[in-house]
Amino acid sequence: MKPALTWFTRAMLVVASLLATACRDPLETIAPAAPTAPAMVQNGSEQGATHESVFFSAIALIRECYGEDIAFSGLIEQVVKSTVDKSGRVHYTRHFGVKGLTGVGRTSGLLYDVVGGAEMFNVQDAHFNPNGTIDLARSRIVVHQGTLVFVRQSDGSRVVARHIIRKVPGSDEVVNTWVCGGR
Repeated sequence: MKPALTWFTRAMLVVASLLATACRDPLETIAPAAPTAPAMVQNGSEQGATHESVFFSAIALIRECYGEDIAFSGLIEQVVKSTVDKSGRVHYTRHFGVKGLTGVGRTSGLLYDVVGGAEMFNVQDAHFNPNGTIDLARSRIVVHQGTLVFVRQSDGSRVVARHIIRKVPGSDEVVNTWVCGGR
């Protein structure tokens, strides 16, 4: 029973570190941070995937396209799966949907509700750091795409924020961008 707990704990550290740093500079070392560690509400396992509700906290870096960044947090529903292929390469996939996220404008202090959103994160040939976090620079293929719909509580105005992290094929360059849409 202890090896499963150790694997599960390691997987949660990986997820927490990825979620906590997904909205930051991708060239920073990804490491777990206590304030953003997952608070597990429920979990289950089905065909090697872990399903759970976890606490999530990040910053949507949308100041350039929206006028201010939005710090957001709350519960997400996620599915995490890690497999090893016949060549010994590790494939790591995470999907999540919003469950109960709220945000605050970092400049204005205005409050936001996150009324929709989802995320997909896929790492092929995943390499892990000694502390169990994913090393993006050494991992072969990295693709992350997420979308969040923020609604300002004071007037109902919306912004759709899309987050993209992609490792450029054939290089060590990791591109981390945010784009905005409206209404």
